[in-house]
Amino acid sequence: MKLSVFVIKAIMINDVCTFSTMDPYFVATLSDNSRKSYKSKVRENEGKYPTWNEGFTFVIDDLTKENDLSIQLFHEKESLGFCEVDLSK
Repeated sequence: MKLSVFVIKAIMINDVCTFSTMDPYFVATLSDNSRKSYKSKVRENEGKYPTWNEGFTFVIDDLTKENDLSIQLFHEKESLGFCEVDLSK
């Protein structure tokens, strides 16, 4: 089974940079399996409103084990936020 994901944009409340603009990127991970992850391109100087329009596909071997999709936002190595999607529903 394949899972296709398309990330359009993010809207963040806080800016972690005081004298510059954030360069955000995201990492999408299927369940807690780090072998199945995707790192986006860094959106330089896009601050709190980055737009990716970026798609990727995961191959799901066993939906009973790989049933959560986590997307975490970063600036450099600092976590900015995350979301989780339950794929079992």
